[in-house]
Amino acid sequence: MKTNKNSLKNWILTSALLTNIFIAHVAFTQDRESDMKMIFDAIERYNEAWRTKNVSLAVQDYSGNIHWVNSVGDVKMTRKSLEVYLSFVFTLDVVMNQKRLSQSDQITYLSDKIGVVHSLHIESGAKYYHLRVFSKEGDSWKIINHLVSREHPKE
Repeated sequence: MKTNKNSLKNWILTSALLTNIFIAHVAFTQDRESDMKMIFDAIERYNEAWRTKNVSLAVQDYSGNIHWVNSVGDVKMTRKSLEVYLSFVFTLDVVMNQKRLSQSDQITYLSDKIGVVHSLHIESGAKYYHLRVFSKEGDSWKIINHLVSREHPKE
């Protein structure tokens, strides 16, 4: 009889543990889906800002202090300095006439509060790679680092 009580006790404990693991996994998955949506929405707002030359929209999802570097080596360390810089860039026809042909994004989470996104943009035949680091600030994700690199043909 003692063996049956121990078996039943072990079964109940195991069932409770598995139930808690399942609930935690579902909550984690739902949080990740919500996080992914927020991050991809931020990237889409940035892309839309470039299409419409909307500087406010372009900087909306950046944290106050950032590290932003473009493919020609311009560096901006605050959202405000990036806003001023993009106000100038959005007036340059040579930059703004580029046509984005495709884009792909991949997220890697380093923790619950840090996500890294690798993006490939193909614009007018050139490949641009974006590396963004997002930090969860409260209930939203903010870009704290953004590096843009352009692939140059090898001959």
